[in-house]
Amino acid sequence: MNRPTVFLDGLNVIRTSCKPQFVSFCVMTTGVRKHNGNSGGYSVKLDAEPGWLTKSKFLYGNQCHKWLWCLWHRPELFAQEVQGNQMLYDEGRRLGQLARLLYPNGIEAVSDDNSVEQRLRKTRELLKQRRPLFEAAFASNGVYAQADVLNPVAHDSWDVIEVKSATGVKAEYLLDLAFQVHVYNGAGLEIRRCWILHVNPEYVREGEIEPEKLFKRVDVTHEVADTSREIESRLDEMFAIIRQKKCPELEIGPHCLSPYSCPLQDLCWDFLPRHNVLTLYGGRKKGWELLNDGVLSLDEIPANYPLTQRQKIQCDAVRKGRPHINRKAVSQFLQQLEYPVYYMDFETFATAIPMFDGMRPYQMTPFQFSVDRVDRPGARPVHFGFLAEGRSDPRPEFLENLNACLGPSGSVVAYNAKFEEGVLSDLANAFPRHAGWVEKIKARMLDLLRPFRGFDYYHPEQLGSASLKSVLPALTGHSYESLDIKDGNQASYEYVRTHFCDVPEAEREQVRRHLEAYCGQDTGGMVAIVNALRELCP
Repeated sequence: MNRPTVFLDGLNVIRTSCKPQFVSFCVMTTGVRKHNGNSGGYSVKLDAEPGWLTKSKFLYGNQCHKWLWCLWHRPELFAQEVQGNQMLYDEGRRLGQLARLLYPNGIEAVSDDNSVEQRLRKTRELLKQRRPLFEAAFASNGVYAQADVLNPVAHDSWDVIEVKSATGVKAEYLLDLAFQVHVYNGAGLEIRRCWILHVNPEYVREGEIEPEKLFKRVDVTHEVADTSREIESRLDEMFAIIRQKKCPELEIGPHCLSPYSCPLQDLCWDFLPRHNVLTLYGGRKKGWELLNDGVLSLDEIPANYPLTQRQKIQCDAVRKGRPHINRKAVSQFLQQLEYPVYYMDFETFATAIPMFDGMRPYQMTPFQFSVDRVDRPGARPVHFGFLAEGRSDPRPEFLENLNACLGPSGSVVAYNAKFEEGVLSDLANAFPRHAGWVEKIKARMLDLLRPFRGFDYYHPEQLGSASLKSVLPALTGHSYESLDIKDGNQASYEYVRTHFCDVPEAEREQVRRHLEAYCGQDTGGMVAIVNALRELCP
C-alpha cells in the first residue's frame, strides 16, 4: 500500500498520493510548494523533522495517540527537557561513537547544515560507495528514519545495526527496528539482517576501552520480521490521528508509564484527587482496576475491596486525616540506636562506558558522602563531608576519608541502607586492603527506612511512598524544594558534567556548593526524622 506524503499547513495535515521512491517528501515550510515532477509528490526545502513521522514519534505514538498528536501539533509542551535524562542521552552519543570504531571504513552521512534534505541527498550519494554508513537518512511516504550503522553485505544488500545503551534486548527495540526497515525498504533499500548492538554487562575495563568487548551483537532479524507485519496498519492509524484537528481524548492507563514514561502525565492526570487510588502503596495494578471501576480517591474504596495491611493503614490515615503511629514498634527501633550515631549518605554515578580500570558498565562510582555524627539523643550533629575533585578515580580517596570520620563504635544509619551496603561491598572487592574496616561498618548499619516501609509510621502526605523525600516533609516539614539540586539523578549528572567536561571554574565551584547542600540535606534530614520520632514516642 502506498502512503500519501504528509505536510503541515498550520495545524492541518494534508496527504497527497505519491509513488514509493528513494526519497519522497513534502513538508509545508513557507507556504510555497514546488512540484517535483513525480506523480502527486512535492519537493520543498525542509527545515527539520517536524513534518515527518520519525522513529521517535512512531514509538511514542504506538504507546499513546495523544502523545503523538501533541508532538505534532503542540511541540511546545515538550520544550523543557528533563535534566535527569540528559546523562543517558550523552552516554548514548558516546556509545554511538565507540560503536563506529567497529566499522573503521565507515562514513558519517549527516551533512554539516543538518537539514533533512541535505541528509537525504548525502545518503543517496554515499550509498554508491558501498561502505559502512553512520546516521544514513531515508524517507518514504511521509516517514523518516536514520540508521545508527548501515553495513554493506553481499548482493547489494545492507545490514542494519541499532546501538543501544541497555544491557540486553527489549521488546521496544524490535518495534524500533521494524519501523526503520519499513522506511528503508520503502526508500528502495534491501535489508538482509537486523542487529542490536547492546552493552555487555560482564565487560571489565582494563586500560583503553575495547569496543569489541564492550558491546554484544544480537541477531534479531526474525523477531523484527514478525513485528514488521504490524507496521503498515499502525502507520495508517497514526496518520489518521495526525490529521485530526482536535487532540484525541484517551483514558489514562498503564500505557502512560511503559515502555516510556510520558511527559504529559501532569496534563493528563490533573483530574485525579491528591489521595488518588494510583498512590496506593505497592498497588499500582489495584489502582488501575479501581480507576476503571470509577473509584478515584482512596476514601472511596469499598470496605470489602481486598487490600494489604499497609494499604489499609494508608487508606485509614487518609480518612482520619492524621498519621498512623505504632508507638511500640517505633520505640523498639529507636532503642536499637547505639551512640554515637553516624548518619551516612552516598552520592554515586554510573556510566555505560566504565571510566576507570576494574569497573563494569553501570557499576556505581561513589564520588560524595555526607556523615552527621550525633553523640547523644538530641545533641547537635557534627558534620563530615567529602566531594571528589579532578578527573581521577574518586574511590580510593572516598574510602580514606570515610574511614577517617567513622569512629570505632556506634550505629551507622542510612536510609534504604541496601544501597550504601552495596556500594561498600563493591569498594571492598575493588580495594581489598580496606575490606576489614568496611565489613565492620556494614555490621553496624541500621536502616532508617524500616519503620516507614513497615508502616509503623505513616503520614497521609507521604502519598503512598516511604522514600526519604516523601517522609521528611510529611514528618518534619523540611523538604528539598529550595535546593538547586533536588534528587540523585540531577546530582550525578551535574557532578559528571562539571568534573569530567570542560566548564568554567566558577560554574564548577557553584555546582560543588549545590552538591554539598543536597547531600547534607539527606543526612540532616535523617537526624530530623529520628528527633521527630523521639518526640512522638518518648
